Amino acid sequence: VYLMDIVAMGGSAFSDGRLKEILQAPEVTKLMYDCRADADALYHQFGVLLANVYDVQVAYCTKRDAESRHRDRFVKGLKSALADCPSLTPVAKADLDALKTRGVALFAPEKGGSYRVWKDRPLPPDLVAYAAADVCYLHDMFIAWKRFCPPPRMQIMVDRRIREAV
Repeated sequence: VYLMDIVAMGGSAFSDGRLKEILQAPEVTKLMYDCRADADALYHQFGVLLANVYDVQVAYCTKRDAESRHRDRFVKGLKSALADCPSLTPVAKADLDALKTRGVALFAPEKGGSYRVWKDRPLPPDLVAYAAADVCYLHDMFIAWKRFCPPPRMQIMVDRRIREAV
């Protein structure tokens, strides 16, 4: 997992750092979980139009619908998907939950934190780990669930989601 410090690098991360080139590259698959807000922010703040995104949330919802007799019309957050992630052991899940609790306590005002902590440098180690934690499981979820929504079908769905979000 690579974290890009956009607060410190600003727009140069997308130009000098070539992040825009990677995010818009049709030959590079980007795994995301619910890409809509990220697509909107990247486009309006940095002129980046995401390409070739595989949205693991869509795969998870498609999987869940295929395995259930009753279709759930509510989209599920990453926490629900992680609970169903094949590689997340009970011990790893407990560790992830503890890390998420510590991270939220740093930035959520209702938990005693402050959003300002995201602008402090260096970032607290728990916040760095919090930012990277969920991403570690996207590949495993992609591998396990891509049969429910193969990449060509996903591309049609995600392109529409990105257009609507932007």
